[in-house]
Amino acid sequence: MAKSKKPKRRHTGKAPSFKKQVDARAAQAGLTQLPTMALVATIDTMIGILRDRGYKIRDWDEKDKVVQKMKYIGGKVYILAPREPSETEAGDGESREHDTGQ
Repeated sequence: MAKSKKPKRRHTGKAPSFKKQVDARAAQAGLTQLPTMALVATIDTMIGILRDRGYKIRDWDEKDKVVQKMKYIGGKVYILAPREPSETEAGDGESREHDTGQ
């Protein structure tokens, strides 16, 4: 008699396994121990990785602002989130970046 194989479980989008939850808690515990400067540098690195993957991190309330960078300066945390030019500003073919006013 042939022994039947147990079917592999497919990821269903349900809650992660207990092991993954423990790993996530351990990672979070490690992050809580980091100095503020290191934590900000870590977040800035993550922002860069997401940007390289094609993701834009937008301001929740002002959707035209896109997070570019996070920096720790003089004991405070700053985030660079300039406004994206609107489609009409970006698509009109005229750039005034180097306009000397002459």
